[in-house]
Amino acid sequence: QVYVNGELIGGCDITLEMFERGELQPLVEAAVKVQEGNQQA
Repeated sequence: QVYVNGELIGGCDITLEMFERGELQPLVEAAVKVQEGNQQA
């Protein structure tokens, strides 16, 4: 199971499909920005 920013994305098959469609990287980048913002607070 893969979680991004505390949200279940799915298993390996769904995660791979999202990567192939170009949907995974923006999701991960957004989660990184959230975490960076939380560290500055």
